[in-house]
Amino acid sequence: MSKFSFNGSQDIKLLLVEDEKSLAKYLQISLRDEAGNVFNVKNANYLNEALEIAGNEEFDVVLLDLNLPDSNGLDTLIKFRQRFPDIAIVILTGLEDKEFSLQAVKEGAQDYLVKGETEAGVLVRSIFYAIERNRFILDRRQGRLELEESYEKLKTISDGIILAMEKIVETRDPYTAGHQRRVAQLAKAIAIKLNLPKETINAIFIGGIIHDIGKIYVPAEILSKPGKLSTIEFSIIKTHPQVGYDILKNINFPFPVDKIVFQHHERMDGSGYPLGLQQDEIMIEAKIISVADVMEAMASIRPYRAALGAEAALNEIKTNRGKLYYSDAVDACVELFEKDNFTFDK
Repeated sequence: MSKFSFNGSQDIKLLLVEDEKSLAKYLQISLRDEAGNVFNVKNANYLNEALEIAGNEEFDVVLLDLNLPDSNGLDTLIKFRQRFPDIAIVILTGLEDKEFSLQAVKEGAQDYLVKGETEAGVLVRSIFYAIERNRFILDRRQGRLELEESYEKLKTISDGIILAMEKIVETRDPYTAGHQRRVAQLAKAIAIKLNLPKETINAIFIGGIIHDIGKIYVPAEILSKPGKLSTIEFSIIKTHPQVGYDILKNINFPFPVDKIVFQHHERMDGSGYPLGLQQDEIMIEAKIISVADVMEAMASIRPYRAALGAEAALNEIKTNRGKLYYSDAVDACVELFEKDNFTFDK
């Protein structure tokens, strides 16, 4: 599409699609009389002829009659728009019908004018308006595409940062290698089972992948200690949600990942940490991750014990359904394992 900025002298390439030769000639004369030599007009008598011409040349605007020898009604507009969606179109037809004209505009016409009732000045202004409006639409579309492209680039960078955070924790704690990703996998499956919004599902997955990021503050000898932790050691472990929150709070994620990480050890009855939140005080994302966290942790090997298995983990969340763990998340998790044969990725 050529760039239009009307200054009284620039050529505007106009494709006139009109099968009545005398009317086509009259329109060309009217346009010249009203706007001088601004318009560079090419005429087509048939739709197929117009499509062929438009395929070989660029036009700023099309002045289109809907009733042609080879096409009638809105089909004429639709066929042209399908082939050339970026060209401004002004309808100039003999049918005066409000509903029909509104439908034409919905199908992409910038204006709808009636033959014999449109003065040359109105026609010229309509053409100028159509070109400018069409340019605005195209610029906005291009801006949206560029914005989407920028978002995808930022998402790629964000995903890389999240992956790096995940690996940092796992290199310091080999016993939990893959733990965060498996928790994220199960938590996402639970969220899908609960028919949560896509944005919430994405937040749960991202929060799950880095829910233990705060463990980078915990000494490695505590993380990998084979025996029972002392009271002091366990109190250090319990700082990891706060540390995770402090690490993440200044990162502009599209979701409240910092708060999800902060709350993933809270329990429904208020017996969790670090704040002792309960019930609706806990974000649903954190409630779901806490169930997935318990399931994965109990089913996997830990420095201080062998894997207890999925059955023991299911018994734990069933027993404490509604007390420690969010009932809906427990039910969805149980269904995933007992009916859907859910398995963790290796």
